Amino acid sequence: MTTRAKEGIFKPKTYVTAANRSTYDHTIEPTSVKEALSKPEWCQAMKDEYEALLKNNTWSLVYLLVGCKVVGCRWVFKCKYNADDTFQKHKARLVAKGFHQREGFDFTDTVSPVVKPTTVRVVLTLALGGLQYITITRPELSYSINKVCQYMHQPQEHHWKALKRILRYLQGTIDYGLHFKRPTHLTLQAFSDSDWGSDLDDRKSTTGFCVYLGGNLISWCSKKQKVVSRSSTEVEFQSLAATTAELLWLQSLLSELRIPTIIPKIYCDNLGAVLLAANPVMHSRTKHFELDLYFVRDKVIEGAIQVVHLPAQFQIADILTKAISAPQFEAFRSKLMVTTVGNMSLRGGVKENNK
Repeated sequence: MTTRAKEGIFKPKTYVTAANRSTYDHTIEPTSVKEALSKPEWCQAMKDEYEALLKNNTWSLVYLLVGCKVVGCRWVFKCKYNADDTFQKHKARLVAKGFHQREGFDFTDTVSPVVKPTTVRVVLTLALGGLQYITITRPELSYSINKVCQYMHQPQEHHWKALKRILRYLQGTIDYGLHFKRPTHLTLQAFSDSDWGSDLDDRKSTTGFCVYLGGNLISWCSKKQKVVSRSSTEVEFQSLAATTAELLWLQSLLSELRIPTIIPKIYCDNLGAVLLAANPVMHSRTKHFELDLYFVRDKVIEGAIQVVHLPAQFQIADILTKAISAPQFEAFRSKLMVTTVGNMSLRGGVKENNK
């Protein structure tokens, strides 16, 4: 057998050095402007930021007044990532060096922007019927409006039909609104629910919860989850975690107002999630949502909240996560304290005073 070695034919070996390898990593954040300008992706990010500042009229060129000191600026470079830790984009921000100013020398007062109710009403008047603002007083429409708004940039015919149906519903219930009554107690209670893989486009789930204080609805949410969940229990725990965070914030607010409250209850119709919230044993099938599990479980152990099982037919938060039948919709709508103006009354009204 004739081989290359016997014939004296040899292929020269090629040695790869560190200089030959490609060591460039586009996710490394620059530490200086000079370094950023040497890389095309960061240079483009700086250009996008500068054009956005010009488009929004962020500054105006003026003469430097006597006695005023110029505040410099600097570039900040960050890599943005998606929820699943995949790379999203390069982000460059031009920020002012406000830390160079000293209180009492460069400024005397600071202003905290506080929104006046009148300002809110003016914005609502100028919004030309923006659907998102309707949910401020019409919580029963949160799921429907959240759903159609997901396609506002590329709507199709069936999306327009859904929008027209919402508008027809509003026209027929124009005298409905959120009702507040004088509470006989100040107990916090919440209803938490989710709809597993309900979106047929990407199989992401929907989180929904509503919170009551003394029988009055004070907070609600209908939101599409950011990642695909692999089990209904995982979806429910994401909703429980969001509801728990909202309750903790409300407890903190009531504490600042010096209003005592008892342990709030969260009603959930998923028995598995309720049992896991109180079970200290960690199961292998819960490893993919450990953070939400530990967060809710710790608050249960601390006595900050109680998670209680509720039959599905009594789950008010269903109206915030999925499309339901008309009779069930009307029943849950009344549970959300959305009633007609005719059913509302003010104590000491004209009719009562004339008696």
